[in-house]
Amino acid sequence: MKGGESALSLMLLLVILFVGFLYLLPSILTFTRKKDNKVAILLLNIFLGWSLIGWIISLVWAVSKDTPAQQVVVQQTASTPKQSTQAPTNTIK
Repeated sequence: MKGGESALSLMLLLVILFVGFLYLLPSILTFTRKKDNKVAILLLNIFLGWSLIGWIISLVWAVSKDTPAQQVVVQQTASTPKQSTQAPTNTIK
């Protein structure tokens, strides 16, 4: 019986490691692909990965392509002449 128990313990350990690997697969892919949102994907995977929807979202996010940063150029137009802040004076003659 001793050999049967150790084989069962080994199988249980292998199953736990395999399930843990599958559970953390989106996070593993994120870090191997050097994604920009590593921490966000990891947190989503850890806290919502237990639900199938959270795990799928983190997996899709992990394998999606990062969008390159866009450079925004702001051009200033010619300045308008400043208006006088003095109140108009009316002179009656």
